[in-house]
Amino acid sequence: LKLHPVLNKDYIFYLFCDSNGHLWICGKKGLFRATFVTISPGTATDDTSRENGELNGEIDGKNVPVTHFTEKDGLSDKFCYFVAEDREQNLWIGTNKGLNVFKTASARGGKSKNSPVFKSLTSEMGLASSEMNQGAILLDGKNNLWVGTIGGISRIDLNRTGKRRLVPRFDVTGIRIGNKDFVYG
Repeated sequence: LKLHPVLNKDYIFYLFCDSNGHLWICGKKGLFRATFVTISPGTATDDTSRENGELNGEIDGKNVPVTHFTEKDGLSDKFCYFVAEDREQNLWIGTNKGLNVFKTASARGGKSKNSPVFKSLTSEMGLASSEMNQGAILLDGKNNLWVGTIGGISRIDLNRTGKRRLVPRFDVTGIRIGNKDFVYG
């Protein structure tokens, strides 16, 4: 795998292959999407739908378009820790400054893939912290998205409709039974 020089000089924290066969690469210089179509195991070919702003990479001698996403594209920070895909093909990206949801073209009903849509969730919206931890994401069987932050774990219920899907944060600072404080630890 020969990548664009930006990627060759970047720390790569996380790799993820989405349901459309795109390779997502998280690093300290942003989020990268390598677009290729697998013909057979170990073989790749060019995707003819090139977008503006793409870089070039190479796999097994074949050109691979690579798109670089940063804050200018709506990402909350260029320092990316993880990517995961939900059942609706939305991508969830953890950064130093929030959890971002990327509405892919298929998740937006086939609208143009030339206009990425990033939305960001932060501690002000209920996350335990805005800074994510490397690789700390899980989509469970009940369609809950769990993310690990430097301030603890947050759960997002992806089944809920409407704007408030984030389960509110709460911290246990003490326990009182009757009129007596319960000492633990």
